[in-house]
Amino acid sequence: MVCIPFPMMRLGVLVFLPSHSTADYVTPVEQQFTVDFNASDKNAVLNVPVGLTPLRSKRPRSDEYLNQEAENAKTLSLRQRVMSPPCFRNPFVNSDVFPERARQGCVSAFGSSSRYREEFHQIKEIGRGDFSYVYEVLKRLDGCLYAVKHSNRRLLNEGDRRKALREVQALSCLGYHENVVRYFSSWFENDFLYIQMELCETNLRDESLAWTFTEKKLTEAMFQLLNALKHLHSHGLAHLDVKPDNIYIRKGVYKIGDFGLACRIDGAISIEDGDSRYLPMELINDDHSHLDKADMFSLGATFYELARRSPLPASGSQYQAIRQGKLALLPGFSLVFQSLIKSLMHPAAKNRPSAAQALKNALFKKSSSKVL
Repeated sequence: MVCIPFPMMRLGVLVFLPSHSTADYVTPVEQQFTVDFNASDKNAVLNVPVGLTPLRSKRPRSDEYLNQEAENAKTLSLRQRVMSPPCFRNPFVNSDVFPERARQGCVSAFGSSSRYREEFHQIKEIGRGDFSYVYEVLKRLDGCLYAVKHSNRRLLNEGDRRKALREVQALSCLGYHENVVRYFSSWFENDFLYIQMELCETNLRDESLAWTFTEKKLTEAMFQLLNALKHLHSHGLAHLDVKPDNIYIRKGVYKIGDFGLACRIDGAISIEDGDSRYLPMELINDDHSHLDKADMFSLGATFYELARRSPLPASGSQYQAIRQGKLALLPGFSLVFQSLIKSLMHPAAKNRPSAAQALKNALFKKSSSKVL
């Protein structure tokens, strides 16, 4: 029983009198309602049992918890940050848009989850080379198919990264052209480079194994690829790896791809040799004064191989004869076609036509309107 005084009015004065009920000796004192009464204190306070207050839901803190040192706010914020990859200068762009400080990398608030897995569904492998794999993928957001190339080993130092980025930087500098494999985006992930590109059905190498090319078909392909080289050379770039494997086909349109060896025509970037079967003699002799004309030789060698229906030699006497301008006749092909091939593969680089000059050849004037 709770013992609470109750008030009485006597001559207009509020007086508290003790209750006549029996005192409660069972309920603990801290759980009883009581009034701390003092006749001189006008602010009497009602004591409420602990069980009916928020204190009941609180657990006492242990000494171990209370003795922990407070962590620095800066430490807590850095825990959720990762370093962004550095900004690399594009050697194909004359102006340097990034200051030196930006190339060193900066702190980013984003996590390190896999962009490749989040944005794409991998369907199948469609190609591989010495340095990369290529997969057909479905982009989850837009539902379209793309090709994603990624390096087959980790790029742990800046030299490896710069070398791998050459293709990305060349493609981004070129912009869109119908006869160049389209570039969409690229990124580093766990020290691997990923490049999202246009998906093509096949390439000239695989196409040549399935079909025998006619002069009309090869003329159409050559016209489109000369347009691609004209675009490259007008932007100051040389491909340096033109061959059937790197010429792709999408819906009947021929496109140059694989810019891993691309360089500037002025020779400002280190040059690496491509496939020896398609290289002109001047590159073999380390003469880099006519890099655009080296592409013209490689294009001529590509169509010479397709027209003769047998692989080009990689060495030997026939290899040397081809670089001396001694080409075998091509049965079933017109003299105009063979003459253009011969001029593209002229031993002297300065005597080869440019892409713009070759497009004016009589071969294309007498061809179908589709080629024109």
